[in-house]
Amino acid sequence: KIDRPQGLGPDVNNVWRNSRSVTASFRQVLLDGFDRANDIYRSRARIEAASGKIQARSEAVALAGVEAYVDIVRHTDLLAFAYANVKRHEELAQRIRASFTGGNAPIGDLQQTEERIEAAKSLVAQIKISLETAKAKFRNVVGAEPIKLSAVRYPEGLPGSPDEAVEIAAGNNPRIRASLSEIDVGHFDQKQFESSLYPQLSLEGSATRGEDLEGTPGRNDELKGMVVLSWKVFDGGIRRSRARELSERAAALRAEHDALLRDIRQDIQIAWARYVEGRSQVTALRRQLDQNNKLVDTYFNEYEAGKRSLLDVLDAQNTRFRSRYELSNAESIRLFASYEMLASMGGLLKYFGIESDPSVVTGYSADFGLKMDDLRSASGSLAGSSRGAITTIDLPPLSSR
Repeated sequence: KIDRPQGLGPDVNNVWRNSRSVTASFRQVLLDGFDRANDIYRSRARIEAASGKIQARSEAVALAGVEAYVDIVRHTDLLAFAYANVKRHEELAQRIRASFTGGNAPIGDLQQTEERIEAAKSLVAQIKISLETAKAKFRNVVGAEPIKLSAVRYPEGLPGSPDEAVEIAAGNNPRIRASLSEIDVGHFDQKQFESSLYPQLSLEGSATRGEDLEGTPGRNDELKGMVVLSWKVFDGGIRRSRARELSERAAALRAEHDALLRDIRQDIQIAWARYVEGRSQVTALRRQLDQNNKLVDTYFNEYEAGKRSLLDVLDAQNTRFRSRYELSNAESIRLFASYEMLASMGGLLKYFGIESDPSVVTGYSADFGLKMDDLRSASGSLAGSSRGAITTIDLPPLSSR
């Protein structure tokens, strides 16, 4: 109801009417400085970065599982040898005890043998602790009991050189892909903000159909269309300062990426050295162990003949155990290095038959000129912090009392 006696006729003024109207409007942006496009690209890059981080975490978990598996197998083998070492000392003690009873051996020999038996039992307990620690780690990582674990084999298809491994890692390592995607996110974030520095051009329109509007009886239709240009000309330099900030953040992401490449290259080179040079070490330790086995038998026979002291026999027995331990440690480190190199190349999950989700989008770096630095240059190379050596046991020194 509208009361306008000076503007409306007496027949329509101050009369109750039910006004009705429907309006449809549209707005189509014609030019926005690629704001929406960069927003889409940034969102896709974020998805890929998250996917790469998940895959990298999966690779790390798989490698931790391999390490625990190798540790369990190694300590199980060492435990059996440690029990045999105790048995060997006990057999020797029985002989010394018999000789002592017959008056052919001094009490010092018997006491020294019994002391070495306790030392051998202490090593058994120490290895058991390490074995249970490895099993606990396996349960935590794998989520299953370590039952009937077989010997670990070397993976097939390892590269022929560390440079080849680095090249493979450049294309497959999920940490590198995630890092590149983070660079993309920073790049598109910067470009999207820069769109606010440009004018925005849009096409706008509306159509209205109404009845009895503003006190006027009858139909009232309206069509409107226009081209709108909006441009924020002055803001005190806030936007340009923000653009420079985003540019610096993008540069920081590139620097982090370069550091990641150098770390991964270092990991590969270290793993390669352990794998290749470890072969010679394992061969030498096997020969040393063979000689130790012969030496123990020789020293015992010479002791029986009165040409060697009991201390020589006990030291030879301890040396044999240490050689066996060092051989097991070297074999495990070399074996683990091969899987560590596989993980650095981004192929550990694939080796175990675990495929990543094919629905995850692939990157945009190549489309926008974001090229990876040459990994063989001084500024680019390939892995997070280097992993420490596989779990080891510190054996007591072999020095005689």
